[in-house]
Amino acid sequence: MGTGAVDVTVTNHEGMSVTWSGDRFAYVAAPTVRTRSAAFVTQPPIRLDATVNPNGGTRSNGLGLSDCHFEYGTTSSYGFNVPCGTLPEGLGPEFVIAWLEHPLSANTTYHYRIVATNPIGTRYGADETFTTLP
Repeated sequence: MGTGAVDVTVTNHEGMSVTWSGDRFAYVAAPTVRTRSAAFVTQPPIRLDATVNPNGGTRSNGLGLSDCHFEYGTTSSYGFNVPCGTLPEGLGPEFVIAWLEHPLSANTTYHYRIVATNPIGTRYGADETFTTLP
């Protein structure tokens, strides 16, 4: 498994096709995601952080991310979501953030994780937590 472009050839009883720039096949994997620690948890708005690697998917090749958001809530069942500030594209991991601006309950532990989707599949980041002030 990998990402990037590879040459494609066809072989039949008459031989093998010649490779050229027009026979490139772009391989794209499901996105790779990593939930990171939240920031500014001492005062709202709270910033949720993650990295998302689209693994070669872009809007121009039709394999870019169709969704990037954080799920959050008072349990690991979440219940709420907020979109990423940007929709990453390309070959490498990109830092993404989202701001929780709606009122959160005081002195409460919240769970959150990153979620990203492309045409290949959806990936979920690890569960992280933060606790609001009293």
